[in-house]
Amino acid sequence: MELTISHLLYGLFTLLIIMTMIFRKGVVLLTLLGTFVIAWVYKGDIISGFTSIFNANLVAAQELFSIFLIITFMLALLHSGFYDWTWGGGGWIMENNFGFMFIHCSIDHCPISFGKI
Repeated sequence: MELTISHLLYGLFTLLIIMTMIFRKGVVLLTLLGTFVIAWVYKGDIISGFTSIFNANLVAAQELFSIFLIITFMLALLHSGFYDWTWGGGGWIMENNFGFMFIHCSIDHCPISFGKI
């Protein structure tokens, strides 16, 4: 396999993005431009350059959706106040080991939950 102009453009844009990050500037426009130019040169069609930007965004969204979902649930749990009255603040549910007994008994000894019946 030989190196083509697309490989050289990829290396060039990678170095440009690293330099932009070193100078603490925004890299969004540079990455979009790099994606467009590399796809345009590789496919030889300007329309392929535009479609590659949209396809790259779709692939990134598919890969990152599960991470965003976990962060969303964690933030929702944090802002709901649930953490404050259970484990976090040593609140009323944890006094006299009530919280531990409740959680332990509901998970291990309830025959209806978790498919034990």
